[in-house]
Amino acid sequence: MNYIPQIINRKIGEVEILDLKGDFVGPWAIRGREDIQRFVENNRPKNLLINLKDVETIDSLGVKAIVDNLRHGTKSGVVSANYSVTEMFTRLVPSTEVRFFKDEEEVVRFFAEELVKERTGTPVEEKRKYPRLKTAFSLEFSFKDGEGEELVFRSIVTNLSEGGLYAEYLDLEPTSGNPKKIDPYDLKMINMKIKLSDENQIQAEGKVIRTDMDGEQMGIAIQFYRLSDENRRRIQKLIQHEGTV
Repeated sequence: MNYIPQIINRKIGEVEILDLKGDFVGPWAIRGREDIQRFVENNRPKNLLINLKDVETIDSLGVKAIVDNLRHGTKSGVVSANYSVTEMFTRLVPSTEVRFFKDEEEVVRFFAEELVKERTGTPVEEKRKYPRLKTAFSLEFSFKDGEGEELVFRSIVTNLSEGGLYAEYLDLEPTSGNPKKIDPYDLKMINMKIKLSDENQIQAEGKVIRTDMDGEQMGIAIQFYRLSDENRRRIQKLIQHEGTV
C-alpha cells in the first residue's frame, strides 16, 4: 500500500529542512515533485536539507523528483535513515551531482555556519550569568522514563555556555522515543554527550528547563547540573577562542 507523500517544512538558522513522508513511487512521486517544486519556487532557499527519514520506499521517479528540485547555487543535501532509500539514491545519482549525508554529524559539519545564524534561543537564566557561544555541535542525550526504559534523542547544540545549552532537533535518525514527551517539570536528570569533533566530546548531566515549538521545529533548553571542572574549563576555553554573543 502506497502512502500519499507529505512534505513538512522546518527551519534551523538559515537552513530550510523539508521532511518527506510516505512513498515516493510512481504517480505519488510526480505529486511529490510538484509540491517540492512549489516550495522551492516560492521560497528560493539558499540552504536546503531534504530529510528522507520517514520515506519507506522510493523509485527512480522519486529520486528524480528530489534531484530535479535541488537548484544550482543552493547549498543542499539529502539524508536518509532507510537503507533501501539510500541505496537507490547512490545507485542512480552520481556523488558529484548530489551531496548525500549518511548521518546527522555529516549534516552538522556541512551546514555548521548556516545552522546557527539568526538563532537566539538560550535558557533565560543564563543570559545574565554566562557568556554564550552560537555554534553547531551534535548532541546525544538520554534519560529513563517512568517504566525504567532508556530514551535516547539526538539534536544539535546551537547555543552553548558553561551554565547550559540550547539545542534543536534535526531528527535525522530513529530514536527510542518522541522528543515531545520531554517535560520541563520532570525532575529527571539527563545524561548528555556533546560531540565537539570526531574524538572530542563533553559529558554532562542536566535538566530541561524549557521546550519551544516554532511550527514543526522543536528546541530545548537544558541547564547543567553536573559538569566536571575539566569540561567546564573546556567550554570556557572554547567560548573565549571562538567569541561570544
